Amino acid sequence: MSLKWKVLLTLGMVMLSVNGTLSWLHFRDLKTRFEGQRTDLRERLISEAIAVRTDSALRLQTQASLLATVGAGSAFQSKPGSLKLREHFDSYWPVLQLDLDINSMKVYSRTGATLAAWHADAASDIEQDDRVRAVVSQERALHWMHCRQICTQFAAAPILSAGRVAGVIVLGSSLGEVIVSFNRLSGADLGVLAPAGFVMDKNSLPNLGLQIVALSGSERNLPLLHQLKVLPPKQSKKNWQLVPYQGKQFELSFV
Repeated sequence: MSLKWKVLLTLGMVMLSVNGTLSWLHFRDLKTRFEGQRTDLRERLISEAIAVRTDSALRLQTQASLLATVGAGSAFQSKPGSLKLREHFDSYWPVLQLDLDINSMKVYSRTGATLAAWHADAASDIEQDDRVRAVVSQERALHWMHCRQICTQFAAAPILSAGRVAGVIVLGSSLGEVIVSFNRLSGADLGVLAPAGFVMDKNSLPNLGLQIVALSGSERNLPLLHQLKVLPPKQSKKNWQLVPYQGKQFELSFV
């Protein structure tokens, strides 16, 4: 083989090596950028979910505080549990239900006795009692979430009369508003899992010992959740899983 062909062959091999290296570097750069964008999107969606839930809880807390200040103190000046107290809050109940999606309301005395209730959730009474005592002792409003077969947001506010805490009002609202608002805002679906109950149904996740208490896009998302075997450890950096379904990959992130 002549020197000319040897040089051309060597240059050709070098060019192939350079092109291969450049292609690999380009692929790695694209992959890194894609993974970075996916991580940013995942973190943004998680932040939005937390923000939507917090905003809803604070709005419910504000509503409880408003009810506690609009004439409630004067109603407490009558005998506790009297008709005047019930009539006062009865006037607000239809608006709370129809316009503000409130599904329960309960009024407590300073000592924690129940004075009046509208569609109260008996299953959460014990937890509410603890919160009522906290509101009375701290003299400030609180909010929390309670999940069993369904998830309900609660907010409690102190009712003041003659400059002191005379009672507490507790409002409850379905978490459905949070699920719908998040889906409308982000286009992604959101679900809430809670410890499994005694009844096994389509919302049960026996592999995880959990049940689905709220979920948007349930028809397409239930099959995905049923495939889960384990959940990522809490506080793990990889708080997500890729789940294959019908020839596609779906990413599930956990908060």
